Amino acid sequence: MNYSRRLLLKQMSISLAAMSLPNWAHGWRSENFQGSSQLISALVEAILPETDIPGGKSVGADKFIERMVKDCFDTKTQEAFMQGLASFDEQCKRLFKTGFEKLPEAGQIDFLKNIEARGSSEDKMVLQILKKLTIQAYINSEYFLTKHRNYTIAPGFYHGCTPINS
Repeated sequence: MNYSRRLLLKQMSISLAAMSLPNWAHGWRSENFQGSSQLISALVEAILPETDIPGGKSVGADKFIERMVKDCFDTKTQEAFMQGLASFDEQCKRLFKTGFEKLPEAGQIDFLKNIEARGSSEDKMVLQILKKLTIQAYINSEYFLTKHRNYTIAPGFYHGCTPINS
């Protein structure tokens, strides 16, 4: 069989791309959080609301938190996080007769302040994780890096053919 260089390079690049796709990319689904995705989104938006600049949800902090909890935390912390989210939802329904997502913004902030001041240690731990990961997602977002940090992918430029005397 006679292969042309172009065809060979094309087939090699396709096979290398398929092999380099990480295994986790196939298995990641938002369903891993069993209905907590909306609660995480609402919590992120309450922690870092959208104003004239994008908020936490707009930069994808909710998806970042889901990914970090699933991929980077141990099983014990994952379970505690999920139980903490369920506790938030349960407390909110008991106090306000509705889920956290449906509360007005002022009610959401009051609820989070109440958790921070008088919540159990587990609830405070979950809220601390949420805050930390929301801020981490925001300061690593494309919006923040390009608009506020003047981030460039390849800093500096190489000018190899410049005269030495200039």
